[in-house]
Amino acid sequence: MIDVDNLSHWYGSRRTAAPVRDLSCTFADGRINYVVGLNGTGKSTLLGCLSGSLRPRGGRVLVDGRELRGTDYPLRHVGSYLSAEDFSPQHTGLRHLQWMCALAGAPVEKAEALVRAVGLEEASRRPIGGYSLGMRQRLGIASVLAGNPRNIVLDEPLNGLDIQGVWWLRELLAAWAEEGRCVIVASHHLREVEATTEVADASVTILSQGTALAHGSLEDVIASTGAPDLESAVAALIPELGARA
Repeated sequence: MIDVDNLSHWYGSRRTAAPVRDLSCTFADGRINYVVGLNGTGKSTLLGCLSGSLRPRGGRVLVDGRELRGTDYPLRHVGSYLSAEDFSPQHTGLRHLQWMCALAGAPVEKAEALVRAVGLEEASRRPIGGYSLGMRQRLGIASVLAGNPRNIVLDEPLNGLDIQGVWWLRELLAAWAEEGRCVIVASHHLREVEATTEVADASVTILSQGTALAHGSLEDVIASTGAPDLESAVAALIPELGARA
């Protein structure tokens, strides 16, 4: 579980332009917690703070009741994949996973099992620079498991996946939630977010201008707007979209 308490983050000295401001919410165990919103509304900044890659300028993030800063092997507490560009192109997929295992304090031999878990056996010994976006997405998803964390944070993991890959990821996210993990996913694929409810318990946080317009179960958030589906609910809640409707 990840608790966000009055969280704010800004870059440089521009506090008035903070992408995340005074945000408080809880991302629960045993469910897929989706974060949705327009580009530039603070989704990636929020995920950076949740994963520990960004240190909040205000408030705090508690991972299973404690702050990540100062913990041994943070990757055992939170596994995150935030960008398909965060790879060394000259490294092989296997080498990258061995490095992630070392950072997590796990045996480097575990990398072979992670390769198999995401179906990259044939590509694992090739340089990542030659990978397609879908292959890099699978590699990033494998890397979050290096430390076997209870909390997983993913930023737009569906990008670049074909239909089979989307089905695979849907089942994987559901399996993680079934294991009791806290799974947090930023996504603009609203129909896929709704489809998740067929296989797992899901919540949604709708962000606009760095604050949460809604936070709760998918069903409750949709019902609160009187909308027939999530896409319509998001349009009703986000002022910019409502103005265009």
